[in-house]
This record gives sequence, structure tokens and C-alpha cells, in this order.
Amino acid sequence: MKLARKVGLLPLSAEPPGQEKTAILRALLLLVVLLSVLFRLLYVFYAGFSWEDAFIHFRIAENLANGIGFVYNPGERVLVSSAPFWTLLISVFPAVGLSVEGGSKLVSILAEVGTILLLAYLARRYVGPWAGVFAAAIYGLNWSVVYWSTSGMETALFTFVTLLGVYLYVNKRYVWMAVACGLMMWVRPEGALMTILLLLLTLKGLGIREALKHGAIAVAVVTPWVVFAWAYFGSPVPNSLTAKAVIYGGTAGSFMRNYLIIRNSFIGDPVRDLATLIALTGLAVAVLRRAGPVLLLTAWMVLWYFAYWLSQTALFQWYLIPPYSVYGILAGIGLAFIASIATSWARIPSSLTEIGKAAGALMLVLLLVALIVRERHNVQKNKEAELNIRVYISEWIDKHTQDNEAIAIEGIGVVGYMTDRYILDLAGLASPQVLPYWERQTVPWWKNADVLVDILKDLRPPYYVRQSVVTPLSPQAREWLFQNYRPLAIATRNGVVEAQGQPKLFQSLLERMESPAISDSDVAEMKRYHIIYARISS
Repeated sequence: MKLARKVGLLPLSAEPPGQEKTAILRALLLLVVLLSVLFRLLYVFYAGFSWEDAFIHFRIAENLANGIGFVYNPGERVLVSSAPFWTLLISVFPAVGLSVEGGSKLVSILAEVGTILLLAYLARRYVGPWAGVFAAAIYGLNWSVVYWSTSGMETALFTFVTLLGVYLYVNKRYVWMAVACGLMMWVRPEGALMTILLLLLTLKGLGIREALKHGAIAVAVVTPWVVFAWAYFGSPVPNSLTAKAVIYGGTAGSFMRNYLIIRNSFIGDPVRDLATLIALTGLAVAVLRRAGPVLLLTAWMVLWYFAYWLSQTALFQWYLIPPYSVYGILAGIGLAFIASIATSWARIPSSLTEIGKAAGALMLVLLLVALIVRERHNVQKNKEAELNIRVYISEWIDKHTQDNEAIAIEGIGVVGYMTDRYILDLAGLASPQVLPYWERQTVPWWKNADVLVDILKDLRPPYYVRQSVVTPLSPQAREWLFQNYRPLAIATRNGVVEAQGQPKLFQSLLERMESPAISDSDVAEMKRYHIIYARISS
């Protein structure tokens, strides 16, 4: 430690700054918080949309609000939501005149404000005030964080509750820490990871008796849900987790695919490479500072990513966001350290140093806010692909099908939320009866879609929406499909093309989409289109 100070490795001070500097820092932190909120509001109203999976929560929440029960399909007690507290929370908004979707955005933004303040507190407490400001700005104005935290998922709430648990541990409020741990596990099962880490630290610091006591409190918080789920659904384990394990778990290539997804989140272009280098610098400073809570969060981040890597399940981007808050802390510490080193070695007067840091922070804020304009095109493309097409499908279903007719579909979010139809979930998240078909699959799902035809053969739903048209069918499966189901319409990003209304265009699209040898140039476009089939009466 003495050597590190001697060579200038620890120029930052965790001591409280003077009154004038404190005012500047508070003003900058307030600016970051306000701009973070503004950034999210602009995104929500200007370019944003709810992700497909969020609408699963929305449908369950509305069913609950309408007295139908904590179910996806009325009358079927299947635990679909893997974030039950989130679903329960947003179900209260219809009672106060808000939609569940609007309520999810409101809760997420409020949770993000809490997360930003907690990040600033932890970085400031253990390293220095400027580290707190930079950590808040790097996380609060990060495009990926804004994108996913306002997507309608539980991401923002889970991140906040996790950091709140660490904050309470730091301030020795162990009972409330235990309550936060129970809430973590109620929001998402992965909350058990941070709970275990915090209880291990409690064991080390307070002994086994206190650790057991606080562990019992955490369990007591989540127990009412576990008891209810066991009685109501037959198991507290979400069927969606089981379905994902069956469909995605252990599939060929997933080990390296998950590794590449995680790796590409941190390196791959000059900006990400530089940011990761700064974060590693921050980690070195945290080690030298012996900043225990920061190192705890770093361990949690590493274990989180490592667990998802080993799981070999499908790794969706919103899974990566909660521990990304730790990346914000480390990058903030590293950036403050580098700024302090630069000004110290350049012998810049302290007054100019503070002005320079403030100017640099303001430039960072303006740069990050400008990203919403730059990224608008990509967001709109995703919106067209992931939301608009499914809206068109829902409108077609409402118009052309009866209330008592079932719809078989792989993506059950938007279509399930916007229609009152019974949904047969071909991916098994809401329909456990299809999982035995996937268990018999001998090749990865993306290489052969014959299993979908096997499900149609046995369950015979009146309508089938085929999404993965670039996933090949065997000649036998294709023949059976066209003998038993008639294509009626094709949903595109521009609307629905019906067989009766636009026969030539419809036939042209169908031939391209159902070609046994679809060209690589067509894949990117065709995989966004959806074919709506109706069962041929026999």
C-alpha cells in the first residue's frame, strides 16, 4: 500500500471534499440523474418498445387484475413467469387507471434512479467523490442499459434490489439486508446468488448464529410465494425455466455461443476495448483500496456471467444487464483514477482540475444523450421486426378467428397479450404438454423444425403461426403440413398479405419462404416474416 501511494497509484481520496467541491459534485450527480431519467423518457416515447417476452408478464398481470388468476391461459394453472414479484407488482396498475405496460415503464425508471444513486454512493464511499459521479453517468446514460431496462422486463427492479442488499450490508442494517435478499429471490431465482454471497460475508463477520438468523429472514420473505406456488401450480419452479432447459440446454454449440455473447459485451471494437481497460483499472484501484463491497459486486458479476456461460441455455441480452451495473462502478473508478493521475502528473491547479473534470463529465453526458438519435434507426428496425409484425398478426387473428379457437405459435408475448385466444405455446413456456416432443428431439431445434409438425399432428390446433421459416422441415413434414394446414396470410413488417386479397404477391412470398433451399441473402428478410395457417377440416 505504501509503495502504491509513493508511485502515485492511489491519488484519489475517499475523504469528504470541501464545501465548494461538494456543491459541484452534488450538482453534477443531480444532473446525471435528471438526464438519465430524461434519456429513458425520451427513449420510451420517442423510439422505445416493450420486448416480446415482457408481454407474457403483461398478459398474466392483466388476468390477475381481472380476477382470472395468476395464469397465462385461463383455466390452466401453469407457472409461466420466472419473475413472479414483478408480475404481481405491475398487476396493481389497472386498479389505479394505468396499463400494466405503462406501469412497468414507471417502476423501471424509478428503480433505475435508485440504482444510479446506489452506484454513486458505493463508488464514492470506497474510492472518491468523482468516482461516484462517473459511475452514475456511465451506467445511467449507457444505451444498452436504457434499452433493456425500459423493455417491460424485471431487469431494472432486480438490479436495484440487488444493489440495495449490498448497500444495507455496507451500512450494517442486516435485518433489512435479509429482507432485500428474500425480495431478490422473489423477483428472480438468480437472486439466490447474491443472497448466498451476502450470507457468507455475514457468517464471516458476525458468526454462524447471526448468519442463520438472517438467512431465515430471507427465506421467510420468499416463503409465502413458494407456499402459494406449490399449492396453486403444483411446484414453485417456473415451467418456463424447465422449457428453456429442455429446448436450449446442452444444445450443440451453445457453450461457445454464450461465451462469444459475453465476450462481445466487453471487447470487440475500440470503444468497448477502451472501456474494459478502464474498468480493469478501476478493479485494480478497488483491490488496492480494499474496497470490499466493490470486490463483492465484482465477484457476483463474474459468477453470474460464468454461470450463464456454463448453463448452455439461450443467453438473451437482458440477462447480462444486472451485473453490468458493476461494470459501471469499475469504469467510474477507473476513469476517476485516470483523470486524477493525469491532472496530478501535469501539475494542473486544483481549481482548473475541478473545472476540467466537470467539463469532461458534461461532455460525456452530452455524448451519451446524443446516442438516442444515432440509435433510433436500429431501434425502429427492431420495433418493426419484433413488435409491429406481431401486432399485425394479432389484429388478423382478432378479425378472422373465433374466441374459442386456439392459436399455436412459438412467440407467445404480443399475440397472447393482444388477443383473448387460447395460446398453444410451441416453445413450451406456457404449454408443458409440448415438452415431451422436444425431449425426443435428437438434433438442435434450429436445424430441424419437424418437432413442430409432430405437435400439430397430435394436438391439431385450428390455427398455426409459423415464425422460424428458415428452420428447415424434412420433405415428409412439409408434405404433411400442406396437406393438413392451408396458408391464409403472411405477416410482414409492412402489414399482412392475404391469400384471397393479394394472391400473386402472397404466392410469391410463400414460394420464397417455403423454399427448401432458401438463399443466404433471403434469410435475414424471410426470418422476420410469419405464415398464418388454418387447419383443413377432415
